[in-house]
Amino acid sequence: MPQPKSPPCRLFVLLARQAPIAVILRKGPTNWVQQIVWNTSTDTFEFGHWFHGRVDGERSELSPDGRHFIYFASKYSRRQGTADATTTWTAISRPPWYTALVLWKNDDTTYFGGGGFKDDNTVLVNQAPILSGAAPTLVDVKLPRKVAIEYTKIPFGASMNIRRLERAGWQWSTLTDTRPFGCQEIKNGSIRERRHPTNGRLLVATTEDWQEVFSVRDDSSEESFPLDADWADWDHRGRLVFTKKGILHAAEVFAHGVSASSLLADFNTNKPERKESPAWASTW
Repeated sequence: MPQPKSPPCRLFVLLARQAPIAVILRKGPTNWVQQIVWNTSTDTFEFGHWFHGRVDGERSELSPDGRHFIYFASKYSRRQGTADATTTWTAISRPPWYTALVLWKNDDTTYFGGGGFKDDNTVLVNQAPILSGAAPTLVDVKLPRKVAIEYTKIPFGASMNIRRLERAGWQWSTLTDTRPFGCQEIKNGSIRERRHPTNGRLLVATTEDWQEVFSVRDDSSEESFPLDADWADWDHRGRLVFTKKGILHAAEVFAHGVSASSLLADFNTNKPERKESPAWASTW
């Protein structure tokens, strides 16, 4: 009797704003998350740590130069009931490794935590409002003087994801819901758009049935071309890059549609393994 096929892995892609570097969070099986660096200039990949737990891509971000990665992680089981300060944290690492250069515990379970980068040397750390002054660090390191930490207080990951997308160049033509405390959530009917850096075409993501549906729109002809993708964006070469069922693709956009895609990498066969981070991953 043939064995049932495993479901495809899930990919969460974070592009650096000013460098041809991306971090791919490859999720599956279950609570395993692999960190991968993708060089979009050469389409080469560096495979880093596997983490047994959860890494929330919506509360994470790559620095504009692609050198540092801030992420929100949690590691707890049903036996514990709920998360606590020992099981959820925010850390900064050197991709593709999770080795923490600096780490903050999250004192308010999962409502807060994570962060972003205002620029290469200004880190936004999202800590709960119950903290007074500087947030406690669990890893005692001295950051370079040029690095500034700004503490934000944004409940819920969806609001952080919206701000991360805006820093990446996305604009909202429709954002359908505002939650209490000024928090926003991407609900059905929300539409975000990102214009191609040179040819003026728009990549459009519309939320339908709690999933994003992607298309490319040509303003001059007003034509819209659907894209079968789980995630899509313009990369640093101006290509249309997208994922579908654990596979990374690239395509070109022309006046009358989207070219046949080329497969860049299939991550479905990756399996969890133990890896030691190199020495450079422990230095800023």
